[in-house]
Amino acid sequence: MRIAILHASAGHGHQKVAEAVYEGLLACGLPPKDILLLDSLDKTPAWFGKLYRDLYYNSVKYTPGLWGLAYELSDNPALYRNVVRASRHYFNRQISQELIHLVVKEKPDVILSTHFFPPEVLGGFKEEGLISSYLITVITDYEPHSFWVNPGTDHYWVMSEEGEKNLESRGVPSGKITAGGIPVSLKFRPQGKKLEFRKKEGLRENKFTILVTSGSFGLGPASEVLQSLREFGDKIQVMVVCGRNQRMHDLLTKEVFPFQLKLYGFVSNMDELMEASDLLVAKPGGATATESLAKGVPVVVLHPIPGQEARNAHLLKECNAAFFLGKPSDIRIILKGILDYPEMLEEKRRIIQKLARPEAALNLARFVVSRMEKATSHV
Repeated sequence: MRIAILHASAGHGHQKVAEAVYEGLLACGLPPKDILLLDSLDKTPAWFGKLYRDLYYNSVKYTPGLWGLAYELSDNPALYRNVVRASRHYFNRQISQELIHLVVKEKPDVILSTHFFPPEVLGGFKEEGLISSYLITVITDYEPHSFWVNPGTDHYWVMSEEGEKNLESRGVPSGKITAGGIPVSLKFRPQGKKLEFRKKEGLRENKFTILVTSGSFGLGPASEVLQSLREFGDKIQVMVVCGRNQRMHDLLTKEVFPFQLKLYGFVSNMDELMEASDLLVAKPGGATATESLAKGVPVVVLHPIPGQEARNAHLLKECNAAFFLGKPSDIRIILKGILDYPEMLEEKRRIIQKLARPEAALNLARFVVSRMEKATSHV
């Protein structure tokens, strides 16, 4: 094994980015046997992995305000440096003995992490000289948080120049940062198959097509958005990805709308659904938002989860790269403007093209390969 890609399954985005990096490495010619793709929580006690995943899900679902408050407070540099970091490092070190033993045994040349949990644990061991792997942290949110910045990390890969400046303000040298974009699957590069994918999904080729998704958890006001779209009648057609929210899927199945509606659960062809769409309505998770940018599909931002999603939305707003809902009924105003003035959508597409980095997975893979070659040459 020469490279380890580590993520943590708290939300689906970190895993999707890790899989995109794996795909990029294969495209660069690395054999699968030389790559380990691993959920780092699988190398902790079962009770901890379950608690970690459940705590995140229940926090963002039931107490998002409290989650956002904790997120912002823990990003206070003095508080994090003097209080939070030491306690987190000690606890995570104790809970991650199996992960540490794996890394010490296998000695990968490069360890790439798409969640802040693995580098927080392994960075300390790197500083102590117990491991020598080159540690790369891929920050999967548009704006870094203190949790992402850890001693022992050799390089950071961030979404944009704004993220690079943020890390520099936290004391990370510019030479250790690449603003290369969040890696997404190569499937999200535009394929020029909009009409083909619409036909595949049983949609009409000439209708304005909207894709509504609320992330893998199926959280968000998708039903309210659909009710607000009723006035557009047969001018539009809508796809809704309910994720793992079976209740939402069942409720929407019982309703009748004046436009064609296609309902999905958890899907594996999001790239095709996005390409078939003219407009995406979604929560601004790092992976989903970046996939839409890569596809060139303008996004209407649903209620962001306080914390990382709110910061993602802030960057999109600063760049004028998205539309924003204050409340679900605002979709009527946005869509009426788009249908009356199509140039609004074209302007968003031009902005997106400047911000998007659909080749990020390949570019990161090439960077990793170059580091491996340097490591090998010094052996």
